Amino acid sequence: MKLLILFAVLFSQAALAATPEAAKCRMPDFKEEYESSKAVFVGKVISMESDTEMKHYRFSVEKYWKGIDSKEVTVSIYIGYRGAVEFDLDKAYLVFGKPREGVEGLFDGRCSRTSEIGGTSSTLADDLEALGDAKTFASEDVSQIRVSGEVDGFRFGVLPTGIVVGRLY
Repeated sequence: MKLLILFAVLFSQAALAATPEAAKCRMPDFKEEYESSKAVFVGKVISMESDTEMKHYRFSVEKYWKGIDSKEVTVSIYIGYRGAVEFDLDKAYLVFGKPREGVEGLFDGRCSRTSEIGGTSSTLADDLEALGDAKTFASEDVSQIRVSGEVDGFRFGVLPTGIVVGRLY
């Protein structure tokens, strides 16, 4: 009889753990999420690779607020990680990327404020407003250069935005 009662208790605990309520987690507030993020950016998913444990998404960065130094970045998630965002190819996302031991690049985990641009997230509009003006990468379209010259082997030009671009020859 004791064995039957023990079995019933264990079974009921397992059943409760499988309910949707057990899968819920506490989403951090904006300030907490921003401060714990290594990088915050809007980017479009351009490719995905996976291994036995993780999916690795390559993003083309459209604009950023912190932690980005190139136009492309990789964000990894654990496969089957309950409560984690699933990224879709050719869709844009506001990403709060974290550092994670053993993960090259950025990591996005469970209960993140990462959201699809144009999706149904209840926090997206507020997050974008709180982030304010974003940084972007300067255009490398040389056809727009207004002024150009060369000084001591350094060729330069000025884009319409006022950004000076150049190369040492």
